[in-house]
Amino acid sequence: MKLGGKCLIATALVTLVIVVAAHFWPHADTPEAEARRLMQELRRTSRYRRPSRFEQWLVRLRLKEPRKRRSADEVCRDLMAMPPEAMAHVMRVLLEYGENEPISSGLRDVLTERRKGAGAARVAAVHKAITPVLIEGLRDSDSRVRANALGLVQFLDLKSDEVLAALIETITDEDAEVRSKTVQILCMLGLIAQDAAPVLVEVLENGEIESRRDAAFALGHVLPLDAEPPPALLEALQSEDKPLRVKAALSLKRLGRIDEGLPVLTEALRNTDRMMRLHVAIELGSSGGAPPGPGVVSLLTLALKDEYRVVRGAAILGLDNMGAAAKDAVPQLIELLEQRQEHRCAVLDALAQIGSPLERVIPVLVASLGDEDEWVRRSGAQALASMGPAAKDAIPALKEALKDKRQSVRKAAAEALKRIQQEKKQPTSAGSSPRVP
Repeated sequence: MKLGGKCLIATALVTLVIVVAAHFWPHADTPEAEARRLMQELRRTSRYRRPSRFEQWLVRLRLKEPRKRRSADEVCRDLMAMPPEAMAHVMRVLLEYGENEPISSGLRDVLTERRKGAGAARVAAVHKAITPVLIEGLRDSDSRVRANALGLVQFLDLKSDEVLAALIETITDEDAEVRSKTVQILCMLGLIAQDAAPVLVEVLENGEIESRRDAAFALGHVLPLDAEPPPALLEALQSEDKPLRVKAALSLKRLGRIDEGLPVLTEALRNTDRMMRLHVAIELGSSGGAPPGPGVVSLLTLALKDEYRVVRGAAILGLDNMGAAAKDAVPQLIELLEQRQEHRCAVLDALAQIGSPLERVIPVLVASLGDEDEWVRRSGAQALASMGPAAKDAIPALKEALKDKRQSVRKAAAEALKRIQQEKKQPTSAGSSPRVP
C-alpha cells in the first residue's frame, strides 16, 4: 500500500477516535449550549407526532424503545432554573426561529418571569439580560431577524426606553414588513411611544404611499388627546389616495377632531369595498382615544344599515361600548331588532348598555321575554339584569319568565330579579330569593 493511502487511513482513524472521545468524554455544557438544547427540546414537544400503528407494535414486541418526551412545562421549568444571563441565549434562538415558531405560554413566563414567586430582582435581571439582545436584533443587517425581533417585542410586551429608541429607528426601515410591524407595535404602545411622533410626521410627508398610510394611522395612537394635529395629518384628508384619507380621518377621530374627518368617513362607509367599511366600523367603535361624540354615533348608525352583516355587527358592538353616549341610536337599534333576526341578542345587550331613554328601552327588553327563540328570551333577561334597579318596571314580566320551559331562561330571569331588587331596604335573604324551578 502506498504511503499516501496509509496516511489517509491513519488520519481517518485519528479523526474517528477524536469524535468518539468527544461524544463520550464528560464535559460541562455552556449556558448557551444548554439554552439551545432546551429550546430544541421545546420545539420538538410542540411538533410531537403520534407514533404510527406499526411503531406501536414494534414497541409492544420490544423491538423498539418507546419515544420519550417531556411536556413543554417541564422544559420551561428547566429554562426557568437557568441563571438570568442565560435568557440572552434563549432570545438569540428566538431571533433565529422567528415568532411563527410554536412557543408555549410557559416560555413567555420564562422570559418575563410572570410565574408566582419570581422576585423583583430576578425580573429585573432577566429584562437586563434580554433587552440588549432584542435591541441588537432590531438593528440587525438581516431584515428577517429585524422582523423576528419586532414580533418578540410585541410578544414579550417590553416597553423600556432603549427598546423604544430602537423601534423609532425601524419606522423608516428599508423592508416593508418591518415598517408595518413597527407601526402595529407603536399603535399598541400608545402614548408611551409619543417620541415617535416627529418621525411619523416626516414619513407622512415624504414616505411611500403604504408608509404614509401607516404613519397617518399611528399618529392618532401616539399623540395625546390635547395635542394639535400636525398639518400633514389635516392635509392627508385631501389626498387622492382613499385609504390614506380614511386613515387620517380615523386618527383625527381618536384625537377628538372627528368633525374634520366626518365627510371622509361617511364616504368610506358607503364605499363598495366591504373590508374598508368593516375597518371603519371597528375603529369607530373602539374604546381608545377621545370620548365619542354625536359624530361617531351618526356614523355607526349609518353602519347599522350596511348590507354586510359583519359591518352591522361591528356597529352594534361599537354602540354597546359607548353606553349612554349612544342614546341617539336607540330608534335605529330597535328598527334593526325588528328587521334582522341574526342581530337580536346583540341589539338587546346594546340597548341595555345604553339604558336610556327607559321608556323606549324597557318595553323592548320586556317584549323579548316572550319571543319564540330561547336565546332571545335569555338575552333579554340578561340585558335586564345588567340594568339593575333601573329595570324595576320589568319585574312582573321576569316573574312570569320564572315559569319558562327552558331552564336557561328561568335562571337568567331569577338572576335579573335578584339584581333589580338588590337596593330594597330589606335585602333579600338566601331563603326568599327567587327559586329556579
